[in-house]
Amino acid sequence: MTGDSPTEGLGPEVWPTFLADAADIAAEYREAGWEVVECDPGDVTAVASTDHDRFGFSVLVADDEYEAIEELFDRAEFDSVEVFSHAVEGVVFVLAVERDEEREVAVTVPIFYRRAGSQDLFEVAEDRGELPIHLRTPSGDRWLTFSHAEPSLFAGDAESGESGG
Repeated sequence: MTGDSPTEGLGPEVWPTFLADAADIAAEYREAGWEVVECDPGDVTAVASTDHDRFGFSVLVADDEYEAIEELFDRAEFDSVEVFSHAVEGVVFVLAVERDEEREVAVTVPIFYRRAGSQDLFEVAEDRGELPIHLRTPSGDRWLTFSHAEPSLFAGDAESGESGG
């Protein structure tokens, strides 16, 4: 899959509705006392090739979001993830809530991909035993990575799941 919109043809409300749901989940974390940074992706690309520098999901975030998340990386250890997923007409919408439970810090990362074009990505991820989510700046010169040992959490088969990393 490339960075084109897999949500094209689904109706204009699907992605904004998913982002609103993601914001609600972030608000629930905040109400529970967590510090949360929300990503608002400008582009999501699924990269199946291990020849590529950034195998996994590549998520474009604004510079200010990136800097806020980078600051969290300096003081937090993201050791678990809560995953919410929803599929609509072959497109899988996933919200990864990257968490440092001890410090009660979280980053919400909404992603989407076409199920039909993702088999290679998930096969490679299972073989490697990890599925990374890379956050990148618009200039592409800075990256932060969340790595997940359970790629199946992102396959969109369940409504939600939780993992220690």
